[in-house]
Amino acid sequence: MIHNCIHRGCRNTFEHLNQGRVYSLERRPEGKTEFFWLCPECESKFAVIVSPEGEVDVVPRKSRFQVGPPNPSADLRIFSAGFNRRAAA
Repeated sequence: MIHNCIHRGCRNTFEHLNQGRVYSLERRPEGKTEFFWLCPECESKFAVIVSPEGEVDVVPRKSRFQVGPPNPSADLRIFSAGFNRRAAA
């Protein structure tokens, strides 16, 4: 169950699927799926990554393309993206 934003410095609590982004991490070969939430405030500043060691973390958006190769034992996917009011206007 998701309780808080994945960013360690953030104290926002998860309330609705339509706010922020929910990520699913499927670990192979176990087939275990974990869910993580990035709140709307952190979503604009950070990207969610899987480190080469298999840990989920956030990095500043500026550096998201400077991370290492993807982890071959896990797939990270956006499970739900919040409704962006500005994009709909």
